Amino acid sequence: MRHRKKYADVLLPPEQHFYFRRPDGDVVAVAGSLHQFLQVLATVDDHLLAHHARSHDFSRWIMGVYNDQDVGRQIRKFERRWIQEEIPDLREPIAHLLAYQYGPGATLQEL
Repeated sequence: MRHRKKYADVLLPPEQHFYFRRPDGDVVAVAGSLHQFLQVLATVDDHLLAHHARSHDFSRWIMGVYNDQDVGRQIRKFERRWIQEEIPDLREPIAHLLAYQYGPGATLQEL
């Protein structure tokens, strides 16, 4: 747990990258690290964001690739709450959580 900060910029192997895809399967962007993930997350349109949030892709990626069940469960809550329109934004809560867990600099304002 105390070594999480080193993972923010570590480049993952291609099979573990996060592929931002449209519902038709076309790849819009690829993130090979947490830092890259946040960069893309900050810029993708809301339709693409909703597509991944509905499938819980963000939380599943964190739980599967980083084996971080606690952070993944919290992101899953954000995904659900955003889809149900209980929170106005999905990007900021994810960025703040990842910054807290994986180190400073992982916020949308600094990307």
